[in-house]
Amino acid sequence: MAENKLPNSNLTLRSNIYVRSREAYFGQGTTESFLELEDRLFVTKIRGKKALLHVEHLGEMMTDYQRAQLRGGFCALGNETTNGPLRIGNKEVFVCRCDRRSVCDYRVKTGKTCDGCQFNDKCVEKEVSDYDDTATDGTPGTTQQTQDDKMQRDDSQQLVNQRLRYIRALVEATPETAEIAVVEISKKTGHLQDDRLLQDEPQRQLIQCPRDIRLIVQAGPEAVDSAIVETPGTTQQTQDDKMQRDDSQQLVIQCPRDIRLIVQAGPGTGKTAVACARTAWLIDKEKVDPGLIWLISFTRTAVYEIRDRIAEYLDDGELVHAIKIATIDSHAWAIHSGFDSSASLMGDYEDNIQRLLELVKTHEGVREYLGTLEFLIVDEAQDIVGIRADLIVEIIKTLPKTCGVMIFSDDAQAIYGFTSDEDARKLSEGQATLTERLRAEKVLGFEELPIETIFRTKSATLKKIFSQTRKKVLQITKDPAQKLRDIKEEISDLADDQIDAWSIFSLSNLNDSFVLYRRRADVLLHSSLMELKPHRIRMSGLPVCLLPWIGACLSGHVESSLKRTTFTDLWHQYVEDTSLEILEEKDAWAQLVRIAGESSTVVDMRRLRQCLGRGAPPTEFCAPMLGHGGPILGTIHASKGRETEFVYLMIPPDPGDGTDHEEETRVVFVGATRARERLIVGKGFKQYSKRLEKSGRTFSPKTRGNKPKAQVEIGRDGDITALGLVGREYVLTENEAEDRQRRLRDLKGNVVAARAWVDHDLQHTYRILLDDGTGDVAVLSQRVNGDLFEIGRVIKNLISGPNRRPPDELPYLRIFGARTVVLQPDSPDLDKLHSPWSRSGIMLAPIVLGYPTCYFMSY
Repeated sequence: MAENKLPNSNLTLRSNIYVRSREAYFGQGTTESFLELEDRLFVTKIRGKKALLHVEHLGEMMTDYQRAQLRGGFCALGNETTNGPLRIGNKEVFVCRCDRRSVCDYRVKTGKTCDGCQFNDKCVEKEVSDYDDTATDGTPGTTQQTQDDKMQRDDSQQLVNQRLRYIRALVEATPETAEIAVVEISKKTGHLQDDRLLQDEPQRQLIQCPRDIRLIVQAGPEAVDSAIVETPGTTQQTQDDKMQRDDSQQLVIQCPRDIRLIVQAGPGTGKTAVACARTAWLIDKEKVDPGLIWLISFTRTAVYEIRDRIAEYLDDGELVHAIKIATIDSHAWAIHSGFDSSASLMGDYEDNIQRLLELVKTHEGVREYLGTLEFLIVDEAQDIVGIRADLIVEIIKTLPKTCGVMIFSDDAQAIYGFTSDEDARKLSEGQATLTERLRAEKVLGFEELPIETIFRTKSATLKKIFSQTRKKVLQITKDPAQKLRDIKEEISDLADDQIDAWSIFSLSNLNDSFVLYRRRADVLLHSSLMELKPHRIRMSGLPVCLLPWIGACLSGHVESSLKRTTFTDLWHQYVEDTSLEILEEKDAWAQLVRIAGESSTVVDMRRLRQCLGRGAPPTEFCAPMLGHGGPILGTIHASKGRETEFVYLMIPPDPGDGTDHEEETRVVFVGATRARERLIVGKGFKQYSKRLEKSGRTFSPKTRGNKPKAQVEIGRDGDITALGLVGREYVLTENEAEDRQRRLRDLKGNVVAARAWVDHDLQHTYRILLDDGTGDVAVLSQRVNGDLFEIGRVIKNLISGPNRRPPDELPYLRIFGARTVVLQPDSPDLDKLHSPWSRSGIMLAPIVLGYPTCYFMSY
């Protein structure tokens, strides 16, 4: 990879120009904290001479447009501009401010006038200072904000509109320049994304001024070096608004930086907000290097939510990108791959954790690296068991005494939610949680502190469940089975209403409500009974749903790079004005550039496929759940960490022998505490279900009267592969493959009926056909056939008699739209596909789900 060193700094520019955005973090260990030459990210703070980026030393690596971006900040083509001069080669240039959201030319600075704009009817010649949003003292590189007390309201509104279009401006610093801060203003609200406004009383008075005021504030260098813009109809949010705090929360946030603390936080007590505020406090007040803070989070989705919230709390939100926020497995892979050249992406998660555990114990380099950390935060510690708990305990033992550790936990929610709902009890049996391990190891010196004030709900009865019922969940009793029955009864009594298993189907207006079940089979049955009514599914074991606009645009693109103009054409052809258009084209392009951009106008397709073809691609490219609109059906495990206004908790029947009643009690409690406003309690379906050990597929035998029937789950991850979409073995011609892709592009986002018929001429695989007769869309993988044969053997054992084979038909399937499948550049399956997919590695796939009743015939 090409590299260039800038003089007088340890900043390394690689070919993709990912660098840290502040002088203190240039160079080593860059991850997501970077200046990327594209239309989203830019340097937000300059600290004197050391941080100047001299573009003349970058050689041939950059275009003039990119030099302008790097030198002067954001030099956008159209809807953004710069403040002050930029330098391209030997010329000082700047972008004139046009009201039109179109391409502006770079303008040669001739004296103090803007000359030669291609939109002369929109751009009036003015003094250079007049082009600034605020008055200047004439010195390039500084901005002195002032306000004319007699400014008319219409002039003020014009200024507001200008700033909302052009706020991202960065001034070149001189060696004598003090710190220059540029604060981003939200395009949607006009709010400053900066909490330094809350430091003294005059600033608080500004926050509390009338809502319809139009105001520019002059701020000295010790205040905020940017204007406050307040537009009609908006309210200025303060850090206190974002998070109400009680004394216990404040104590956690502001405790000593080297403390070792277990924070017991029940549901709705603001645990995540406290963790984020603690992180911001360490950086802003304790001056901890953000690059030396680790935060281990519960899920990948939570990582993004936590990152966004910390950015809101920080004085400089850009510093959030230096904090190492990730899941346990991501942290483990980052260290393992950095210190072990034999580390392989092909290994499974458990192998990766095990190998890192060995490195932490024995590898001096790893131990030295961990010794540099200044603070560690672990979330959802009650769900961390087994080898992951072993790893974190060993890491804590390796940390220096000066490194603080904060563990957030709730023993009442210990349902081992990082695993699937089906595997949780099995994997956790006999294993102590991380919280229990840390309590037992007295030498580690952990204290405990509870936070108990409930902020999630104002409902008096829900607060009783969150607090009083929680205390009973935590109590140790001699009869756990009776305790489970008591907790179920108490939750039912405190609920806002009760409902039976079947009445829920007669209810309307369930949009965004959670309907929660303990068992996967109940979710599948409920979804099946919904038929074609809109609803969504959230549970483990489903395929990753990459957004379909990716496949619609790029499945036929076979070049090694993708230009912006090409992408725009493809967007207009396949996405615009269709149900696939869930974001704007410019935002879709920005996402592609962020993960695989060679520049702001070119995306590297190989890098893009490497990123999107992973088992866990970036969450912004994935649908958060299966389906579009309607109630959200899911397991209690999958709902953990989420909340909504209305929750229907379908409590399962009393479990049988061999059940961990303590864990079942906690599961029911977790389900009940997802509600913010109303909790309605019902009963789950009375059905017997099993799951295949190897694949995890759920099925419900229906053998009463010796009938060879079972309901079988269809639509698990791996049921549809690239081979079953456009593979030469299963699709005769390229035209037939293209017809399939066209049908998938034409899906309108509604739930569509389908069925699968066995094709004995196609290795007895199942071809998925749309019920409207328009044709097929995919072939189910051979794994489905293997699982059906295994279920047939279970049926045979239940009713005796001859061998049982899979059915000829799988009826009552539903298609919830399309998703994108991306193959890695080195995938062996590429050679088995039709063109162009064998070259692009990108295609559309149907999102299929069903729980059909199948007859297993004798043979």
